[in-house]
Amino acid sequence: MSNKILISFLGTGDSKNREYKNVTYSLEGKKYESTFVASVISEHFIIPNKIIIGTAKSMWEELYRYYCERNKININEDYYLKLADLISDAGHTTKISTIELKNVEAVLGGNSKCIIVPYGLNRIEQLEILSKISTALDEMVSTNDEIILDITHSFRSLPLYSTAVINYLNDVKNKGAKIAQVLYGMLDAMK
Repeated sequence: MSNKILISFLGTGDSKNREYKNVTYSLEGKKYESTFVASVISEHFIIPNKIIIGTAKSMWEELYRYYCERNKININEDYYLKLADLISDAGHTTKISTIELKNVEAVLGGNSKCIIVPYGLNRIEQLEILSKISTALDEMVSTNDEIILDITHSFRSLPLYSTAVINYLNDVKNKGAKIAQVLYGMLDAMK
């Protein structure tokens, strides 16, 4: 039986307020209001399994808060504040291992995975990005799964890394997964 898996990227939002704007998205004629397009896509296509990819500076704390509220889960204030503090000081030199995202994965639901990747500033970091994405996809993707790739808040070349890994898994490991859709939540039309 094939599953649907959402691969979405998490950005830094408004740099002053650490937030995304609340937006009304239209998807196949149906309207949704949300600050996180990943929630709209996963609700519309009924996708319980998500892979969220971001850097140490991405809005992990806001993703956690949003999904706690959305799923009516009591927010762990200590965890939220610790995560927010770590992320507010984060940058390209931050050790990724210092940021724990198990609580975020839990509130996302399903068999969801959060991946923190480096900025890709050199070959070593680029290889680490490929390795982290490859490991997560290899663990989560099964034969004939459908992948929906949301590139709305993608960081630089991360969608290209993801598609390269999906092609690798299909060609070398015979996963047979397919990218069913690539979606972009356009906000440019706002005034």
